Amino acid sequence: MSLSHDTYANEILAQTKALTATIADADLTTPVPSCPGWTLNHLLRHIGHGHRWAAEIIDTRATTPPPDTALRDLTHHTNETPDSLTPWLQEGATLLSTALTTTPTAQIWTPLVPISSPADALFFYARRFTHETLIHRADATLALGKHFTAAPEVTQDALEEWLVLTTLPQLFTIHPERKALLAPNRTLHLQTPTTTYEINFTGPTLTHTTNPTTSTPTATITAPALDLLLHLYQRSTTTSVTQSGDQTFLTTWKTHSTFG
Repeated sequence: MSLSHDTYANEILAQTKALTATIADADLTTPVPSCPGWTLNHLLRHIGHGHRWAAEIIDTRATTPPPDTALRDLTHHTNETPDSLTPWLQEGATLLSTALTTTPTAQIWTPLVPISSPADALFFYARRFTHETLIHRADATLALGKHFTAAPEVTQDALEEWLVLTTLPQLFTIHPERKALLAPNRTLHLQTPTTTYEINFTGPTLTHTTNPTTSTPTATITAPALDLLLHLYQRSTTTSVTQSGDQTFLTTWKTHSTFG
């Protein structure tokens, strides 16, 4: 069950506020291990430009993607400070949140995800940038050696969105090598204390379900919900994550489990 549209719009603001609090006294030259080659300065600029890029798509009802150079080419962002970037980050989050809540529904461009209605397009950006901001807040928090937390309902929704994105049929076209994951009677269970998510590799494409009634899976990954989320995004190696079953399959799956 996804969150409401307004909840996503507010969550983008809340996640950005929590991010700016986390980096308030930080040295922005600090490397970000989960984003190789980036410093905190690069990461923060990526987040803020990403918010503005999505807001532009929504505000202009774009039917083709606008340039994303600003959120990709970050090498020239150096020697900035939290004091200078905090209001800029908050402004970007506000632009996106406002676009999501005030723009009439229209057919707009979205990456990868098939959209059946204009409302679905707005939903995509609301959900995607909620969790984009959440995971990048984790990047910043962990880079600074701080403890990362997130609300349970946001964590669960982020897990469910990850399942949707990582099982998109279009990814087989972009990454044909992922077809090697398909095999008869092959399933993966992702278990939290309250929920089991299943990815099924049996058919011509991947499918997913929640709390399945199938027999023993090929492999299982078990962890508290937030630890599982960070593990799936390859943001953490916490010992609270345990694995069982076919380890060769798990190793192969991990190399192909991203949706980017």
